[in-house]
Amino acid sequence: MSRMASGELGEAALPAFEIIDRIAPSLHPFGKLTAGVVAQACLQTRDRGGVSLIQDTINFGVTAVGHPFHDSLGQVIGALSVAALSQRMTPLRIHQISGLLQTACAEVEGRLRGQVRAGWRAGCIGRASGLPPQRHVRSRTDDAIAKV
Repeated sequence: MSRMASGELGEAALPAFEIIDRIAPSLHPFGKLTAGVVAQACLQTRDRGGVSLIQDTINFGVTAVGHPFHDSLGQVIGALSVAALSQRMTPLRIHQISGLLQTACAEVEGRLRGQVRAGWRAGCIGRASGLPPQRHVRSRTDDAIAKV
């Protein structure tokens, strides 16, 4: 369940038609999860600021909340999600989990940018060996981290 919520969410930054084209052939094992349901979920995810929510779609009585994390260029590279029994996922709890996931994703993004491999720091152009950093590409992720 969480894997599907994360997958659906992880694609949220792409145009809806591209998402549907990519995953539509593999939806039949999930019963009620159709291309139309995915399209609606993508629109709702955008309306919620990137937070994905699915309820009673794959498993009856289960709700999942998810949020994507991005690379230094702003591309979605993964997602974190939480799934629980729907009766425990009140609107207040969904809101709380959404905030926690946004914070956790910002932390993942920060850690990814802090990685140094072969003398290069992820997330910036230039060597991490003390040379002055060159131009850094600012993304919406930078704005999200600044808010946290």
